[in-house]
Amino acid sequence: KPRPGDKKTFYDAFFKHGEVFRKGDCAYLKPPEEGVDPYVIRIESMWEEKSGEMQFKGLWFYRPHEVKKRPPGPVADEELFLSDWADANPVESVMHKAKVLLLKAPPSEDQWGASAASRKIFSHVCCR
Repeated sequence: KPRPGDKKTFYDAFFKHGEVFRKGDCAYLKPPEEGVDPYVIRIESMWEEKSGEMQFKGLWFYRPHEVKKRPPGPVADEELFLSDWADANPVESVMHKAKVLLLKAPPSEDQWGASAASRKIFSHVCCR
């Protein structure tokens, strides 16, 4: 549903590959080259440019090996770190939804590592 904007038409959702994406959803984006893990982003807003191109703005997640200064304590392989870096990207770059469990604190081994149910539902966890 469009919202009035200055030079763009803003939307509450977009549809791609049979999935509806809304503000707060996480998505995998196509990396620039093959053999590289897809990027992960949390969608903050979406709009259509006057040219007709659909865009969205999102906050980037980083994997443990992409972070220069790691936080204290153990880091799970599936853990992502939410950054405050946001920029615009074409909707065309979206591959599909990313299932990220957002927590306020790192999970204990009992909560995450030993939880087969969590691993089936979520691909990643973000808590820092």
